[in-house]
Amino acid sequence: MSSYKDQYRSWLFELRCGFGLLMYGFGSKKQLLEEFASTTLTDFTVIVINGYLPSINLKEVIATIAEMSCDQAQSKRKHQPGTRSQLSQPFPSKSFDDIISFLKRQTSDDVDDQVCLLIHNIDGPALRDAESQQCLAQVSCCPQIRVAASTDHVNAPLLWGKKMVHTQYRWSWYHVPTFAPYKVECVFYPLILASGGHAQTTKMALVVLQSLTPNAQSVFRVLAEYQLANEKVLWTPFTIHVRIKGGKGKSPQRQQLLHVADLFLF
Repeated sequence: MSSYKDQYRSWLFELRCGFGLLMYGFGSKKQLLEEFASTTLTDFTVIVINGYLPSINLKEVIATIAEMSCDQAQSKRKHQPGTRSQLSQPFPSKSFDDIISFLKRQTSDDVDDQVCLLIHNIDGPALRDAESQQCLAQVSCCPQIRVAASTDHVNAPLLWGKKMVHTQYRWSWYHVPTFAPYKVECVFYPLILASGGHAQTTKMALVVLQSLTPNAQSVFRVLAEYQLANEKVLWTPFTIHVRIKGGKGKSPQRQQLLHVADLFLF
């Protein structure tokens, strides 16, 4: 992961030029992004969004950014009477469009006023829907806001159309495989077949079986019949091969199961 440190200055330059950073590649990029933010984005106000969480209140995040911008504007105009009453607004109670309109009006040449949204897993379950992506895309268009994000799903680029990629997010793509384990990200993904007890296991097994083709379901049915008739037998491709070869009947399902066993053996 330290091999990417030489690119930090280049990434910072692209952010200052108005581009968004999108990190992809195998392995968790959480530590990489956070290290980049702590060592290089010292002039930015960094707000972290953990896209791997089951649910995220994006409006609350955007309202927080608006309140920060409002406070910064107030501090610069504190000598101008009446300014505070104009800028102090209850952003959480306003609509998303009103908040975005306010943020788009905020312009400043001061680098200290810039905000960087650090989004871990922008393709996470809570951010994967079209509404959330459109919301983030509009926020990324605001003059004082930059986005640095990571993605892990192989189909993540399908979340965005041409307009979102080139004129809103303005992604600059970086392949940064870290091969680091997804320790934090996977906490919220329970093992489907290894937890939840017998009832949950049965339910998920039915879901898997229903997704199979009729022929594949028939093969599993034959295998289940063999297992129920011989509960003490440890079923392996070899034992399946021997039992079917020595058994009676030549149904298509038996022949298909025999073919599958042969593939494993030979």
